[in-house]
Amino acid sequence: MLLIPILLLGLALRLWNFQGLHLSDDLDYALRAWRLLHHGDLIYDYDEGDEGNVRIGTFAPVALTYRLFGINHFGLVAYPLAVSLLSIVIVYRLGRNLFGVAAGLTAATLLACYPLDVALASCLLPDVLLSGFSCLAFFMLLTADCGNEQSDAPRLSAKWRYLVCGIVLGWCTLVNMSSFVLFLFAAIYFFWSLPGMLRKTDGSLEWRRLGRIAISRYVLVVLGFILVAGLEEALYFRKTGKFFFKYRATYEHFNAPSDVFCKDPWYYPGLMFFVRPGYTFHPPTVDEYSYGYYFLAAVPAIVFAWMARVRRFHIALLWLLVIVCYLQWGSTSFTEYKPLHRLDRHMALATPPLVLVLGTGLSAFWPRWTGKVIWCIGVAGLCGSSVFFAHHRHVSWQALVAPQQVLHDLCNQHRVQCLYATPLTILYQKFLDRYDGRPRDYIPIELAK
Repeated sequence: MLLIPILLLGLALRLWNFQGLHLSDDLDYALRAWRLLHHGDLIYDYDEGDEGNVRIGTFAPVALTYRLFGINHFGLVAYPLAVSLLSIVIVYRLGRNLFGVAAGLTAATLLACYPLDVALASCLLPDVLLSGFSCLAFFMLLTADCGNEQSDAPRLSAKWRYLVCGIVLGWCTLVNMSSFVLFLFAAIYFFWSLPGMLRKTDGSLEWRRLGRIAISRYVLVVLGFILVAGLEEALYFRKTGKFFFKYRATYEHFNAPSDVFCKDPWYYPGLMFFVRPGYTFHPPTVDEYSYGYYFLAAVPAIVFAWMARVRRFHIALLWLLVIVCYLQWGSTSFTEYKPLHRLDRHMALATPPLVLVLGTGLSAFWPRWTGKVIWCIGVAGLCGSSVFFAHHRHVSWQALVAPQQVLHDLCNQHRVQCLYATPLTILYQKFLDRYDGRPRDYIPIELAK
């Protein structure tokens, strides 16, 4: 029952800071969803350098929400909003199964208020979708593994959970190719968790049975992934006649010469820990409200949970470290080192393990009355500051898009027949027109004479 007010809190914060269409990649996703709804084509151009073509999992479900709620701001973001709220439930269930009810409820409360998740929940961008779906995938994997370790049965149980995990991981690649870091964690966790499977053999060295039990779970995961990836690849081949169209499109997009990609190695540490080059601390600014104080608080939480020897804590910590290290130092190429494009919202992949680490560390204080005071102060401080950060970020984002609605109202009031504008403004205005093409003609401003 405690989860219900936490969900209501999360919903209230997301509606209070409701964004809708933003001046970002969501302009393209909104258009693609409309074309899918009216023309039935998942990919309508075949430029391999256009990565938007391969993010079917981001925009395709929006065609359904368009049909249900209409072409408006809510119809656009109902999909990520639902995933964001669902992730609160999944984080609770995962934290409860791994670390106890107190850890699950604490992690769910922190996720409900997390500034980055609150901001992205009402925007059609792939990051909050990856956060929710990755949490679902590893909920299936980790809870199945925990059940198998504790079971006395000589065979692998909960096989369907492993298969669902692979299917959801495959869907994550449809949302965004950056989800491949999840397979890196899964591979590391595979070897990390092998000793736990020795219990299935009663401690004996029956390696054949151990191998069959331990490896078959990942055969099911890979099978689920291949099922989704194979269907997607067949679709691309049918439309383009090219094998591995998805992977070439992603590679060419992020390895094309461009000055818009952020390669600053201090970018993520500066946002997470408020440090500048030279290790100087600075207070957060409006542009640095994405993570609140969550990463700062995670450091003592990790230390305390590790000292308290919380069972299975290494799973959440490994999950968090793999993703953060990959986003910070990963490469877009296997043949040479090319740093990943860095944006604050890309760190949304680390959201589930981050709140689990915090929830576990804070809940470890709970048994003692002094610990309850520390827990209350920690949760209240993180959530209170997060509400402040999330709202101020929302205000700054709204200031960017507010002129679009004013412009649209003025054009309708004065019955403007032709409007010269920038590409972003044209896409935004067409969305407000519901893509009917009748109110006026939009012409790129560089063609004005």
